[in-house]
Amino acid sequence: MKTIQAPYGKQSGMAALPVLLAVFGLILILKVAFAVVPMYMQDGVVTQVLDTLQSSGEVTSRTRSKQLRVLLERRLENSQADIPLDGLEIRRTRNGIVLFLAYEKRGSLFANIDLVGRFQHQKDFSQ
Repeated sequence: MKTIQAPYGKQSGMAALPVLLAVFGLILILKVAFAVVPMYMQDGVVTQVLDTLQSSGEVTSRTRSKQLRVLLERRLENSQADIPLDGLEIRRTRNGIVLFLAYEKRGSLFANIDLVGRFQHQKDFSQ
């Protein structure tokens, strides 16, 4: 009996191109993760600062906007969160104060390509 062989012989392993594409994809995913994760970690710090500020009772309906801004700046600085307060808006309502904070964080991806994360927070300091 005669055995039939494949015309090109046995193939083992992967070709170089799929391996290179898989490595490139893995590197890209890791690079994006290293740019995005710190942004969300700092946003978590901002959320924690706002929650503790609300639960501390330091902010009342009589708190002035400038005092609230200074208090927030100090707490963010103590938490080592580098958050710009350009998008901070403080509104007075009948029941107290509502704080709106919108900001952007950038993470460097490659050379001059950045990833931008936009974050928004709203805290109601009504008593």
